[in-house]
Amino acid sequence: MEKRRKILAQCLRGWKERKESSTRDSFSLQTLSRTFIGQDLAIRRSTNRLRNRSFSLQTESPLSFSLLPPLLLSRLLPSSSPPPPSPLPSPSSPSFHAPCRLEGWGRRDKPLVLVFWGPSGTGKTELAKQLASILHNESAAKLLREKKFVQIPMGQYKDENSAANLVGPPVGIEGMGQLTGALLRHPDAVVLFDEFEKAHAEAIPDVLLSAFDASGALKDTKLDQYVPTNRATFLINTNMGAKIILERARELMELESHGEEQGLVQDIDEQFTNLLRETSSMSNPFGRAEFRGRVDAWIPFYPYSNKEKRRVVEMALFERIFSFYLLEVHPR
Repeated sequence: MEKRRKILAQCLRGWKERKESSTRDSFSLQTLSRTFIGQDLAIRRSTNRLRNRSFSLQTESPLSFSLLPPLLLSRLLPSSSPPPPSPLPSPSSPSFHAPCRLEGWGRRDKPLVLVFWGPSGTGKTELAKQLASILHNESAAKLLREKKFVQIPMGQYKDENSAANLVGPPVGIEGMGQLTGALLRHPDAVVLFDEFEKAHAEAIPDVLLSAFDASGALKDTKLDQYVPTNRATFLINTNMGAKIILERARELMELESHGEEQGLVQDIDEQFTNLLRETSSMSNPFGRAEFRGRVDAWIPFYPYSNKEKRRVVEMALFERIFSFYLLEVHPR
């Protein structure tokens, strides 16, 4: 019995140390790949976009530079960050507004829009919460309470009339739109549109086109007031393209990591691009080319390998067992 107690105490100390380390690092972009299990490609693409956004904001005028606080910039950028890869053109130059967001400049007032696509159960919503925690330096639970992280299930916007509730309440009801109200309270909120493919194919893109544009504004129909969106971060979850990934699941699981240069990754990206082009604007909100053009990155989520699944199960079991032990068996 004494030997079992010693083993349990040793495991408990290790669990506490890992938990404390994870809590310390949970709001750091540099450690996201260690604290989030799997999805190495999705993490790289997401963090690259966030770093590019911080580069562009560093090169803005003092007024625009206030879009991100110094604390956030320090968390997004390593201490020895290189300068932007290319010099900024003059605002009067024709190339100034060219789509050069990969280089960290051009259209700097545009809100960041990322699409997470792939099968269910691959961590899309969880990564969205962790990115929101990094951007705001707070836990996801606190962000949800304070409405700095707003999760909108798009299944409730299947018809044309309900889509108007994003920018105004139903007739006869006081308040604001679900989206405009959230951005009025917190202009720098992280907004997650969940299961986007279920939304009305025409009405939702009509509403969001101006929100995702360089002008960055939405008009609340109740307040008759324009709400800026350029400080917000928009994340879109969709199961669209899941079949493409699941058909190649066995090949994906055989790879130790997923790099941009790998042929399999490039093939999947190309298949998804073709799927988007073939999508009808009458049946899917991604069908309109001008709407797709406002998306900064399309980020695939691949199925977890057996090794990654074991790590997730182990972490969940340790969390459940030791939390119960500390609360019920050995309270302090």
